[in-house]
Amino acid sequence: MSDARGADDLRQGTWEFALADAEGSLLPRAGQPATDYLVDPYPGERPSGSFVIDRAGLCWPVKADADTPCGWVVETGHGLVCLDEWLTCQGAASLGERVPLLGYGSNASPGKVLANGTPLPSVHLACAVEGLAAVWCAGQTAAGRIPVTLTEAPGHAEEAVIMMCDPVELAVLDRIEGRLGRWYDLVTLSHGRVVLSDGAQVLRPIVYVGGRSERFPMLLGGNAVRRSDVDQAGARLLFSLPHEVEVPPTLGEVVPRGTYPPPCGLFPWRVHSATRW
Repeated sequence: MSDARGADDLRQGTWEFALADAEGSLLPRAGQPATDYLVDPYPGERPSGSFVIDRAGLCWPVKADADTPCGWVVETGHGLVCLDEWLTCQGAASLGERVPLLGYGSNASPGKVLANGTPLPSVHLACAVEGLAAVWCAGQTAAGRIPVTLTEAPGHAEEAVIMMCDPVELAVLDRIEGRLGRWYDLVTLSHGRVVLSDGAQVLRPIVYVGGRSERFPMLLGGNAVRRSDVDQAGARLLFSLPHEVEVPPTLGEVVPRGTYPPPCGLFPWRVHSATRW
């Protein structure tokens, strides 16, 4: 879909997940192993829609339900369970004790969550992102992959996930994202618009964005290359060609290293609107 149409459809509540259309992604089956989702080629396979991964590494679909205290239910093998109740049964922090982190690259892949050693359970709420885009970076990882970063993209809309993280999860992600060495900075997002499937807008989520030149957007003819337009193989080919790199626009205030915004510091992190998918 065109950028203009994507943004207009999102505002009208008729926007469909671009990734689900382009990649054939489906909702995870109840109890589906997270390892079913391949990590390579980067950024890995991801399901469409919201899901959780339990301590056994199994995925369970999640959907909005305004009749529950937390607004979400998990589709278990024994019926629908309030997400907060499900988290309690897992011995984990409730939604209100977590911080919303925007995941737009490999962090949206269940297989990568397990490969990272991210503490479980893990909560992923599907969202639509407007005015921002995941784009290929101007440098490679140690494994030879071209990763992605986030940048401004007026009129563009794409699917991502809001990962509801506790401090232990964030500490592991800091290591994976190279936050200490500023490969990626953790910022409080103040640009674009992030909307959950229940129509709630997420206010000021945190997000990892490139913090050094190797993680700045790769530019061809002055334009960043969107992940939704080119796959990993294509990105590697473009990387082998002459390209430019420049400091991207700031997307928000950098969170001081070694710290995280407390959940209460981000509330109200969502506002309800009439938008529905």
